[in-house]
Amino acid sequence: MKIFVKKSKKDQAQYVKKLPESIRLDIDEKTVDRKLSVRNTATAALNNLETVLRLVEGGKIKVSAKTGRPTLAAQKKLSRLLQDGDWYEKNVLSVIGHIQAFAWPVLLQGTGLAKTDGSTLKLTNRGKKALKSDFPQIIKDAWSKWQTNKFLDEFSRVDLIKGQRSTRGRTLFAGHTRRPALHEGLWGCTPGKWVSVDELIRSMNSICLNFEVARYAWKLYVEDSNYGRLNEYEDQAMIKKRYVLAYLFEYAATLGLIDVAYIHPDGALSDYHALWAWGTGDMTFLSRYDGLMYIRLNPLGAFAMEMTDVYETEPTQIRAILTVLPNHDVVVTDVVALSPADRLFLEKICEKKSPVLWTLTTRTLLEAAQNGTSIQDIKAFLKSRSAQPVPKTVTVLLDDMKKRSTGLEYAGRTHLIACKDAMLQTLVSSDATLSKLCRPAGEKHLVIMPGKEKQFITALVRLGYIVPQLREQI
Repeated sequence: MKIFVKKSKKDQAQYVKKLPESIRLDIDEKTVDRKLSVRNTATAALNNLETVLRLVEGGKIKVSAKTGRPTLAAQKKLSRLLQDGDWYEKNVLSVIGHIQAFAWPVLLQGTGLAKTDGSTLKLTNRGKKALKSDFPQIIKDAWSKWQTNKFLDEFSRVDLIKGQRSTRGRTLFAGHTRRPALHEGLWGCTPGKWVSVDELIRSMNSICLNFEVARYAWKLYVEDSNYGRLNEYEDQAMIKKRYVLAYLFEYAATLGLIDVAYIHPDGALSDYHALWAWGTGDMTFLSRYDGLMYIRLNPLGAFAMEMTDVYETEPTQIRAILTVLPNHDVVVTDVVALSPADRLFLEKICEKKSPVLWTLTTRTLLEAAQNGTSIQDIKAFLKSRSAQPVPKTVTVLLDDMKKRSTGLEYAGRTHLIACKDAMLQTLVSSDATLSKLCRPAGEKHLVIMPGKEKQFITALVRLGYIVPQLREQI
């Protein structure tokens, strides 16, 4: 079903005038009658990275326990929280599927920032450190790791092309064998200059940056496995282009490396029309990425591609969006400026009273600390977003929580030994050697110090006693 309408000449002229000059000079006339969306991605990607990490930290991203792919419910939730939203509006996403909201959980897993814990995504140690690190550097490291990941083949997301997993997975070449050519192709782009996807592909071909997607293209098909099979030679260019589009639109752009200009995929490309004879006449696009027209390597991309040594960002400023009150209440004074990541952090450290009123409590602060958020992190968050200095009463509360959260330390697992009577407990616990290896517990029990089990057994034998079951437990 087509959902776009043709523009009048007057509308076309007004529309084209709004586009960046570098696109206006190179725009294909056949796309002028379509709404070309232009998106600068770097700032949004850096903010979205924090939002997704916060969601995973809170156990709020559900995935398939088998594949690690985010559930549809998780994609919908994430799509609502992304800065600037996914590439398309909700009614379009319901037809073509999510792009950014699918990519983020996959990127985190493919780059070692998160892993599955049953059906929930969980931060790895690297992911926990990333929340406290320089986000541009995290993006750079993630992009480097993505080039060699085997977690997901971008072409698998072109799901209208079937048969990809036939012949025990040998129908396609592995994704990590193709990415070096595309990575080098992007490296050849001039930062700040728009280039069409077709021009990028032509440029790669001209310098022999070749890659192969399908080992046996004839095993792939659209709609019908008997009549819709792809041609081994004629359809290779179509297959490769879909891979390039998926790589760029779902992963490079989601990470904020390239700015994008795109239209709705419906009718954007016509290279698959030869398949119509075999029952694909109702298809108006071959992939959800068909609408990507132009890309531009931005400063974050140049940094991630190691074309520059630093990523120049605006100086960090205090965002006065909260007011912390002496009674431990936190009032949101600028709802519009409150980012999804800010809201997720407040949910973790406070009790929510209303959309604009939160309260710091002993319970919420200790639970946050229990889940890995340090009191120092909480202080830094409140200070950086408060319109006024944090009140002394709140500082005292936080200092007290720091003492409570660091006063006890996990020392390891131990073993409990039951004695027949109090006299035997006293005999063992008062022995010169054993007293250093165990502690009395109650009237008739002993607790072996963690890591001292073997020494305890040896010393106990010297004393003339044994614990028959203990050796089986260590």
